[in-house]
Amino acid sequence: MSKNITISKSGKKSLTFLALFALVGALMLLASKCSASDGKKVSSPDSMENLDPSKYAVEIEKKVEELCNKIDGVSSTHAVVTLRGGYRAIYAADRQSGSSNSKDQIVVIGSGSSEKPLLIGYENPEIAGIGIVCSGGDDARKREEVISVVSSAFDIPTNKIFVVGS
Repeated sequence: MSKNITISKSGKKSLTFLALFALVGALMLLASKCSASDGKKVSSPDSMENLDPSKYAVEIEKKVEELCNKIDGVSSTHAVVTLRGGYRAIYAADRQSGSSNSKDQIVVIGSGSSEKPLLIGYENPEIAGIGIVCSGGDDARKREEVISVVSSAFDIPTNKIFVVGS
């Protein structure tokens, strides 16, 4: 015994809405499984040609100088930032966990010859060290304040920061 099932126009709209809702949910689930970098700063996905490590170093130098000049007893600050490496591309990855191990698989978009990995952004270059020359830098307490504030602000170890007086 077979039954014919007919779906009204309003039923078709409901099914279309339900399918669209399920698709959005699946995309949100996929996005939540995609991983970026482990807490590291990431620049927005821009073209690699626009990312210049020397410009990044100059930006950090200016921020260090402004920050240090706000410390009472410190002025005329000049900073030099040294970077290790350059920008690193970060791609979306689907983390697959098994019973004994887990592995990441890069998410690709397109098909055939147009297949390419899904770019999330770029990780900023690592700060290798900061040299700071400032008036007040010859005072041990001010030097310690400068090192502490720069270390905290830029999340780098204190042994990578050197301060001298001018």
